[in-house]
Amino acid sequence: MSHKQIRRALGALTSACVLAGALSTILALPAQAATVTDIVNLARANLGKHNCDINSLGGKGFNGSCTPEEWCADFAKWVWQNEGAQVDGLTAAAGSFYTYGQRKGTLHTDGGYRPQPGDAVVYNYAGSGYADHVGLVTEVRGDGSIQVINGNFNGTTASNSVVAYSSGTGRVGASIAGQTISGFTSPVGVGSVPRRVGVLRNGDVKVKEGNLDSAWTTQETLGTKFKVDGNRIAALRTNGVLAVKEGGLDTPWRIVEEHVTDFSLSGGRIGALRSDGTAEVKEGLDSAWVMEDDAVKQIAVSSNRVAVLRADGTVKVKEGGLDATWKHVEDRGVQIALTNSRVGVITDSGRAEVKGGNLDAPWFAEEDNAVQLELSSNRIGVLRKDGVFRVKDGALESPWTTVDDHGKQIALGGSRIGVVRTDGTVWVKEGGLDATWQKVDDNCTEVELTQE
Repeated sequence: MSHKQIRRALGALTSACVLAGALSTILALPAQAATVTDIVNLARANLGKHNCDINSLGGKGFNGSCTPEEWCADFAKWVWQNEGAQVDGLTAAAGSFYTYGQRKGTLHTDGGYRPQPGDAVVYNYAGSGYADHVGLVTEVRGDGSIQVINGNFNGTTASNSVVAYSSGTGRVGASIAGQTISGFTSPVGVGSVPRRVGVLRNGDVKVKEGNLDSAWTTQETLGTKFKVDGNRIAALRTNGVLAVKEGGLDTPWRIVEEHVTDFSLSGGRIGALRSDGTAEVKEGLDSAWVMEDDAVKQIAVSSNRVAVLRADGTVKVKEGGLDATWKHVEDRGVQIALTNSRVGVITDSGRAEVKGGNLDAPWFAEEDNAVQLELSSNRIGVLRKDGVFRVKDGALESPWTTVDDHGKQIALGGSRIGVVRTDGTVWVKEGGLDATWQKVDDNCTEVELTQE
């Protein structure tokens, strides 16, 4: 029984003593059932909640947060604990995450350390197990900044504060929200995100995991489109059925919707566009669909945003929960792309535009004659009509690098870049933009990469 299955069962429990017993069962389970992606998704599922609200798993508060006490460490421990991380020695003290890292060998105090999603960020550590605050890293960006989710934030008392984001430079010694980062601690017992490459070849969805020389496994034989994201794979079948599998490559498919013409998969969310033009989103395979809009031509999701492109060219984005308010960002769109920190649009003139930061930020004119726009946390990729594939690293103002000139379809994923060339061959490179291409397949129409 997986951690997620047990958490769903725990959602119905209200007795504190029964809950404590069930949590003991959770901690005894094999840790490989969850990844750092699951940590991030669980933390984000509780955005905006107060110290004693009903949490996303159906319980009340986060460990001892209902006392109320300063509950930033309660929240961070609760997230790690419910995703199977070892939490021995962690207490309601923020500094316990620092001493945990010292004991477990996962504390990073080197100014050159690049934090990872799921890491705990400890602020103003003063020794003897005392620190001012702790949060969890949810996103690492190409410009060196990080997004952090925090319990007990943006309030004057423990009871009126909430789970909320902060962001800033992701480096030991840097300051975020007026507090100095003393170190990053990685959780023990939680797996990393599987690095996957997928291709679509004559209806066959094939995926390989690990290095680029790994063997392909055929996941689906009737695919028209597919996505890989964290430990999930989604495939749209020829009959309009959208199927998703979660976990290892040998896990079974689950049908999540029918009459689908397009879909998006990212950060624990699934977005589906139905044949009647309605767009809907769900968070988790067992949750209910939430109707988002109608007369829609494309939908895109990230863990904290939803974007729709309407048939009239209008592009709308919402940020936060699924009940958040729409923001109109463009009215001449023909294609959209989305991450938690960036929104991209190809306009009806073929101009690829991207905005970073908040939804009111100005558009940055990226490229003309664009036919495909891809975004990752640290890169922007554009495929032009002439087959030229260009990528930029880091900030929107960074220079373009031409990485290929025979492109038909492109993909970005962390440190990897993929392209299907006009002859159907699939090539992937990993590392810097000047890395060497490696051929991974041929006779394909689509390549997809895991966001790392």
